[in-house]
Amino acid sequence: MRAPLALAAGLALAPAAAYADRYEATLTATVHGGMARVGAPGAAAETAPAFGGAVRLAHAWRNSVAWDVGIAGAVTQPATFRDAEATVNGRTVTGDATRRTATIAPQLGAELRWGLRRQPFVRAALGPQLRYQSAADVDIYPAALPAGWSLDAIASLGVGVDLRVGRRNIVGLALQLDHGQPVAGGAPVDILGLTVRVGRAWYPRWWAPSW
Repeated sequence: MRAPLALAAGLALAPAAAYADRYEATLTATVHGGMARVGAPGAAAETAPAFGGAVRLAHAWRNSVAWDVGIAGAVTQPATFRDAEATVNGRTVTGDATRRTATIAPQLGAELRWGLRRQPFVRAALGPQLRYQSAADVDIYPAALPAGWSLDAIASLGVGVDLRVGRRNIVGLALQLDHGQPVAGGAPVDILGLTVRVGRAWYPRWWAPSW
């Protein structure tokens, strides 16, 4: 908890100087932690702590707008579902089931940003997401819910602020919500958390003017 508070204090107190513009590219790494809400067959959704990260490459269309491509992933702590359903030897059984969820998602995003050295921003992104859920016992039946992969459509929204540290370095803090909706039906997965990001900016020769 101390690291996000220290970062937030730095964002508020740092003097304005550097700024983003339409010629820059950025490579950013993020880590986030928060809570996930996931479901299981026949059971009410449950919450569990979730942790993850992402890597993104961004390029600015103009001073206030940048697009990005990247890949993100997250994993939850095991969640216990009450009255989960499974099929065993052709019949439906119910009981408690404990399983972990993990996701990986390539994303295409766009970011609106304002300000000089301190830059509030809003980022939105879409993409496909692969979701893995571990096997789980149901009542007395071992591994009645098998491990497996499924496909989601994911939408991500982040609101936060960046701090420009010198000409090239960027640190930021954001509140982020990721919503994964199953393509073939089923319970969605939602992750709400605090994201810390660190980036590096430069000017590709093929895009920037010849300064």
